[in-house]
Amino acid sequence: MIYVKRTPKSVGVELALRWRRAGEMTASFLPGSQELFHIWPPPSVPAGAGVYRLTISVDSRSMVYIGEGACLAARVRYYTRRHNTKRKTTQTLFSEEIRTALNEHRKVVVDVATTGTINITGFERRLIMEHVSDRRFAEAAAVMNEWERDKDGLIEIWNRVLDDQKW
Repeated sequence: MIYVKRTPKSVGVELALRWRRAGEMTASFLPGSQELFHIWPPPSVPAGAGVYRLTISVDSRSMVYIGEGACLAARVRYYTRRHNTKRKTTQTLFSEEIRTALNEHRKVVVDVATTGTINITGFERRLIMEHVSDRRFAEAAAVMNEWERDKDGLIEIWNRVLDDQKW
């Protein structure tokens, strides 16, 4: 007897993340000057795995970068450092944007998602953020959600900008 495995013509996927506002990055300046001295991430960024969203407010517009990490606290802390490197990655470029924004006294907001669910063709399970595949899938879904949210062209999504340059 021969068994033929049927595959669906399409697969429905729904992913839900539970975003939580971790807070704003803060900065200190050298005494008596406007020179940026140090940047601190919000203290409530968890040490566990998940997805993060960094948002820089620029008048009525926003600059957004979404990423994932096994340790969100360490990942977000990366953006607070100055990077003396010739290699311009998403992280180093967005770090520079964060420094510029804080130097200009603009807000840099950090949101995190450490839980969520995924439903694939009727089978639902919780996201296991410790698994890199679940985090990357959640990151991609969050980026696509930002694209959908940006009906007025007021959100500059860095994930998209840099991907366009690569391809």
